[in-house]
Amino acid sequence: GSKLLAKYVLQFVFLGLTGFRFLVAHYPTVQASAPRLYSVFWDLVGALSRWGFSVDYTCFDGAVSNRSFMKLHSFVPRQPVTTMNIYSGSKLLFLADPSHLFKKLRNNVLTSGTKTPLHKRQLQHNGKDIFWLSWIKCYLWDKEHGFRNHHKLTHSHIYPNSADKMRNALAEDVLDSEMLNLMEKLLQFHPQFSVEFEGPIEFLKQTKVLNRGPSGCTPSM
Repeated sequence: GSKLLAKYVLQFVFLGLTGFRFLVAHYPTVQASAPRLYSVFWDLVGALSRWGFSVDYTCFDGAVSNRSFMKLHSFVPRQPVTTMNIYSGSKLLFLADPSHLFKKLRNNVLTSGTKTPLHKRQLQHNGKDIFWLSWIKCYLWDKEHGFRNHHKLTHSHIYPNSADKMRNALAEDVLDSEMLNLMEKLLQFHPQFSVEFEGPIEFLKQTKVLNRGPSGCTPSM
C-alpha cells in the first residue's frame, strides 16, 4: 500500500511532582485521532506502572483530538474529568495545558462588552461586568503618563491580531499580578472608574494566583 510522510510527532513526557522529567515515547504521525490516543496512552500508563511509576494526572494542549480524547473519559458534563488508573487503582485527573486555558480566558474577556458585532458576550462575576474596555483604559493611561506600571504591556497585548492570539505570553501578561496592580493604580488617580473596575479586579485576583507557575509547561502524563 501507499506510504504517508509524517507531519507531526506525538510525544509523551513524564513529569514527576518533584520535577523529575523524562521523555517516555514519541511517534511520527500524520494525525492522532482520539481513539488512537486512548489506546497509546493507556499502553504507556501500563508500561510506566510496570517500571514503578504511578500516573496521577495527564496534561495536554487544546488540540481537537486532545479534547476529544478527554471527552472519552468524561461522564459528568462541566465537572473535572477524572477516571480510575486501572493499573494503580488511584484517581487519574485530566488537565488542559495552563497556557491554553489562559488564552481561552483572555479571549472570552477580549470579546466581552456591549458593542455588537464586535462583542459576542457580556461576562459577569457576582453581577459585576467584566469588559475588555477596562484593559484598554489601563493600557492607554499607563502609556500616556509613562508610568509603566506594567512593564510588558504592548499594543499586541491589547489589540491582538489572529497571530497574537496564539501567543501564550500575551494572554498570561494581561491576567497577571502586574495587570492587577495597574488597574488598582489607575483607580487611585481615577476613582470614578471604581464601579466599572470591580468585576475586572475580582477576576484578576483569581487569575494572578493561577499565573504563578512557569509558562508553557505541557507534560503529557
